[in-house]
Amino acid sequence: MQQRNLFIDFVLREWLLAVSGAGVVLTSIYARHFPSYSMQEMEVIFILFTLFVVVSGLQKSGLISRLSRRIEGGKCIPLKLVFATFFLSMLVTNDVALIVIVPLTLALNINRKDILVILLALAANAGSALTPFGNPQNLFIYWFYDLSAVQFISSIAPFSLVFLLLLVIVSLFIRTRAGLPHPVPVPRLGKSSGIYGILLVVVLLTVLRVLPVPAAFLVVLYVLVLTGRRFVLIMRFC
Repeated sequence: MQQRNLFIDFVLREWLLAVSGAGVVLTSIYARHFPSYSMQEMEVIFILFTLFVVVSGLQKSGLISRLSRRIEGGKCIPLKLVFATFFLSMLVTNDVALIVIVPLTLALNINRKDILVILLALAANAGSALTPFGNPQNLFIYWFYDLSAVQFISSIAPFSLVFLLLLVIVSLFIRTRAGLPHPVPVPRLGKSSGIYGILLVVVLLTVLRVLPVPAAFLVVLYVLVLTGRRFVLIMRFC
């Protein structure tokens, strides 16, 4: 009974994963064969997996949130939010940048938050479009067609930077009436933040083909070691 409850809790918590898995099974039954992937496609999936693991680790360590909190003070808050979202999405994907910046924006004691959130969404998409690792689509195109980083960035830069310029102009016209920020506690910086920072560099160098793909296994190895330590601690307390 307890195992059944754990399974139900897992499905409810990871409903998107469950629905996606069911979709793969039903599609495979209908097509009468399971999907097959080339080695190149598997490399893209693996790099995406390690990138998301590292970004999740940086979030939990408090490093991303602490860096983003620095934009809250002073003047030109809309402009700082746009720049922070744009450049952050270039490194840690657009969805993660919004997950970090939008809650902090909503926690500020200022007006015009609705317009700011729209600007942040646009800035995240403009910034993530500029780099091969800004979003999964970019990584797949970059890796599948064997492009160089210079080719990819130079092709997208005119569109991305012009859009950034438009966002900057709009943000300069937004006048926010600021008061004291809401008392949101500053996240505590975890000891693993430095390690995840190094692992992020490793993954990015793998994407840029400076390091071979197997180098990204360092992410998996670190997570397995960390998970093993937590399991040992749990068993000691049980």
